[in-house]
Amino acid sequence: MGLRARLLPLLGGNVFAQLLQIAAIPLLTRFYGPERYGEYGLFAASLLFSSMVATLRYELAIQLPKSDSLASCIAALCLAIASMLSLVVFGLAFVLLPRISNIVDVGQFSILLAASTLFLGVHNILNALSLRFGQYRINGLVKIVQVGVGSGSALLLYWEGNNRFGLMYGNVLGYLMASLLLLLRLRKRLLFTSVGGDTLRAIRVVAKRYSSFAIFNAPQALLDGMRPMLVVSFIQNTYGGSAAGFYHIANQLLQTPASVVTQAFSQVHFRYLVESIGTSGIRPLMRRHLLLLSSVAFVGVLATFLTAAPLTTLLFGSKWIGLDQTLTALIVLVAVNLIVAPLVFVFHAKRKHREFFAWGSIYNLMAIASIWFGCSYFSEVNNALRFYAFVSSSILLAIGVHSVKLSLEQKY
Repeated sequence: MGLRARLLPLLGGNVFAQLLQIAAIPLLTRFYGPERYGEYGLFAASLLFSSMVATLRYELAIQLPKSDSLASCIAALCLAIASMLSLVVFGLAFVLLPRISNIVDVGQFSILLAASTLFLGVHNILNALSLRFGQYRINGLVKIVQVGVGSGSALLLYWEGNNRFGLMYGNVLGYLMASLLLLLRLRKRLLFTSVGGDTLRAIRVVAKRYSSFAIFNAPQALLDGMRPMLVVSFIQNTYGGSAAGFYHIANQLLQTPASVVTQAFSQVHFRYLVESIGTSGIRPLMRRHLLLLSSVAFVGVLATFLTAAPLTTLLFGSKWIGLDQTLTALIVLVAVNLIVAPLVFVFHAKRKHREFFAWGSIYNLMAIASIWFGCSYFSEVNNALRFYAFVSSSILLAIGVHSVKLSLEQKY
């Protein structure tokens, strides 16, 4: 199956889903006020941390085994890990939240966080399996269902009077329905590839064989989750809650469409790398993929600079005047990340997890240091963001260049 045949089903559904999510933002922000979004922001930040280690990143290894049976064993291992860690998340949230927040109903918050962690983990596992089995069309539909159910449930729950936890319930229900849809589509294939016999022994074998994914990728994932939280924290403490709100909305508006390309392209690129790396086909593959990613990034940057000012005023009203400046301050960083994010999958393909962790740590620490310095030095938040974007983009470009060189190496 060619690149276009693999990408179009993924991109088509994801583009529609992300457009739906963007369209829901102005509506949801009018129903749920700043206080409710503040609680949901804590929920989303907590979910970012917990979801990063929900499967200890073993789902990244699902693409690697030659046998579908072993891939199914990895999926079973991931499911067991996600189930156990969701219980740990509930316990930690129930104990720690009263000490670090003013959440009224800690019990309900903790239950929703644990449930969302589990369902998001299951969704990621089944998503990786569907891509391995070539079920590209279902992924776009699943994303539409997840966003539609999540946003729709939040609106319905608000009208029913549950305006405190409506956004959180919407998140949980969205990932639950997406997971059920994937499971329904893959049920026959999963039964077909079940290993039989000593299944637990097979799971232990793959857990040991691919343990490097957990050892290096889980800490890296935690660093990736820590960075955005600290960025928001520094901005809020230095420039106030309004500036943090501008950053949050701008980042969501930019990252939502960018993630469509990144998520869809990364998995397909990873699969092509596994098939082509070390062969004569790797150079034309990298040329095609780099050209495609660069073209999409350029269009995104151009569209943002041309349309940010009129569209933000039209969609969000006068209270969001100045949002366009925040958007233009961040767009180059988002564009560079869009190009580089799929390229780093070569570290997984070549099992260079230690090197991946080193590069990722440098990026996250430099990004955190740059936003701290920017907030300390600049009196205007957008100048601090421009400095942060410049430093972060420079590190990402270095990682991207190294990833391309690593992909072209013949030794495998």
